[in-house]
Amino acid sequence: MVAALVPVQRAGFEPWLADLTGRSVTVVGAGGFIGAQVCGAALAAGGRVFAFALDEPWRLAAVEHPRLDVRTVADWWSVRDPRLLAAVRSADAVCLLAYTPPPEREPTAWLGHERAINRDGAERLAAAATGTVVFTSSADVYGTFHRTPVDERVATAPSTPYAVAKSETEARLPGAARLRLSTVFGPGELGPRAVPRFARALLDGVRPTVEGDGSDRRDYVHVRDVAAAIVNAAASGCRETLNIGSGVARTTSSVLDDVASAVGVPANPLFVSSPREPSHISLDVRMARDMLDYQPSTDFRGALAEEVEWLRESAAQS
Repeated sequence: MVAALVPVQRAGFEPWLADLTGRSVTVVGAGGFIGAQVCGAALAAGGRVFAFALDEPWRLAAVEHPRLDVRTVADWWSVRDPRLLAAVRSADAVCLLAYTPPPEREPTAWLGHERAINRDGAERLAAAATGTVVFTSSADVYGTFHRTPVDERVATAPSTPYAVAKSETEARLPGAARLRLSTVFGPGELGPRAVPRFARALLDGVRPTVEGDGSDRRDYVHVRDVAAAIVNAAASGCRETLNIGSGVARTTSSVLDDVASAVGVPANPLFVSSPREPSHISLDVRMARDMLDYQPSTDFRGALAEEVEWLRESAAQS
């Protein structure tokens, strides 16, 4: 993969990043798309980082830093690994980003899995922590359709097992910072998510597939903005529920057009029917601005171009 995936210098992150000098942070789920960037942000902020990845931490492979300790942990949710337990108990802050997806072929078991593994696992880790706890929740707890930006006072209406478990975990962690993330994008993003899926198709000369008519609207926020917000929550001792997004709703079609522009080819999408309900959501982030000095980037096209270049280089090296 690309060596510059995770910056560890302050210049690689936002100027509003907090100061963690002399403090330790344990990141559970450190090998993931967001978790790896949280490790980089914490190092850039001057912190000592104990990073626990759920599988091979390839996103951190090129990061060599005297204040970074990277380990893998198989069953994070049981909190039985003595190294994980010691790191959670001793850290000044614990960032809970670990997530184990349910078995794809057993939809009837999805909610049970989300509760037993992801909800209960996060609760166990938080109970073991002695410092600040930061839990990454999701904008999905609000449901799928809101015509105006939602703030933290809007009643939750989770409609998927994932969102139900996130909402229930929030309720079980009243002493934690509970950050509701919108749609995160940036270098290191893989899987079926819209931006990398569109980019890979266009880079391969394939027509990108759009589910529905392209009018769905989502709030896209850059991964380094999210990582900095998580670090700031860890540094501040925040115990609030806060939205972390861009505050801008973008249609799927407009995102595809911007990705195509970054690749340098026409979008030429293939529209297919979607089983999902239409979505329309963006987040009001004023509370995060006030409490975390949160200032999300406004250069969406420039950030997309960065992700497309990372995907291009990654494909060339694979």
